[in-house]
Amino acid sequence: MREGDLPLEVFGHWLVQDRHFVEALFPSVCRVLAQSPPEDRPLLVEALQGVVKHIEWFDAESGKRGLEPGKPPTSVSHAYMDFLTATSLDSYPVGIVLLWGQYRVYLDAWTAVGRVPAAFRDAVAQWSSPRYRRFVGRCGRAADRALRTASDRELKRAEKVFEQMLHYELAFWVSVLEDTPKARTARAGAGNR
Repeated sequence: MREGDLPLEVFGHWLVQDRHFVEALFPSVCRVLAQSPPEDRPLLVEALQGVVKHIEWFDAESGKRGLEPGKPPTSVSHAYMDFLTATSLDSYPVGIVLLWGQYRVYLDAWTAVGRVPAAFRDAVAQWSSPRYRRFVGRCGRAADRALRTASDRELKRAEKVFEQMLHYELAFWVSVLEDTPKARTARAGAGNR
């Protein structure tokens, strides 16, 4: 995006795949909210409201671009969603660290885009606005509070989950770039040589 040469097809594929992920995020945030201390509940309710708004945004963008939102998740998307579901059943410190980490990755990635072509401007604004930055900061403070009272096991688990989340994030983006019809056709053609 920053270079201005991201094909619209790849962006459309990302929209469809990330829509699946955000849909899976809703019940995960609900489970983290159910375990949260009272002082963090307003933040997690805000996170749920954000998930709903992002789902609506994904649907509107898909409609504008003529995309098929009913396409199934890729194997990487499916694995990441399974990881998200399983981890949200863990303790509150682990869950809030995972949520903060995902939000932080998005903030960092979308903020790094900088100036962006008009076709992608709305997407970048979703996850790089000052409001989103403040929200991510509040999530970070909630994670810090939770980690201060976490057991050694929870600390180790939170660290492992954070590292796994980074792995899934990278794999997700790579799969989006590599799993478009043009990329599949090119791979199939190379295999026939």
